[in-house]
Amino acid sequence: GSGTYQLYNGMILPPSDEGEFTLFYYSTDEAGNDEQVRQMQFNVDSKAPTTVVDAPASAKAGEKIVFDLSGSTDGIGVESYKVDFGDGTDPVWSTEPSIDHVYSSGGTYDVVVFTKDAAGHESEPVELQIKVQEESGGELLVIILVAGIGLIIIAAAIGAAIVIRSRHHHHHYPHHSVGT
Repeated sequence: GSGTYQLYNGMILPPSDEGEFTLFYYSTDEAGNDEQVRQMQFNVDSKAPTTVVDAPASAKAGEKIVFDLSGSTDGIGVESYKVDFGDGTDPVWSTEPSIDHVYSSGGTYDVVVFTKDAAGHESEPVELQIKVQEESGGELLVIILVAGIGLIIIAAAIGAAIVIRSRHHHHHYPHHSVGT
């Protein structure tokens, strides 16, 4: 509001700074009559947003993890957010800066995050890696399986010992009967 009025006969170029501006203007007719001062709000947005993502570096399969993009900045404001989770799920634009996801299986995923401002400028992609461990249920199954094999081996060893012992007895009896 404290700027000076300038005479324009053509296009008005917006300020080079980003932000929200109010343009005060009036027109003068050929007889020199000034109309009342009018005002117009407008946003100047020339740069793409800067994406900042906060997400865990590791997670468990089947567990909900949150990608927090609320730290992303823009001259006018970030309007939408997109996360490509790297697991084949279709990435979609969301108006919420907090996006959650569940990885169904373990592995290392290359995640790519984008933000977009009201003017439609898309940020540079931000890439991160998330290591997802298999669900703990899977590990439990392996332990039971190993324990099961262990029991079979023990049983086989006991069985073999019994067979060896009984064989030994068979050899012993005929030998014993000959001696009497």
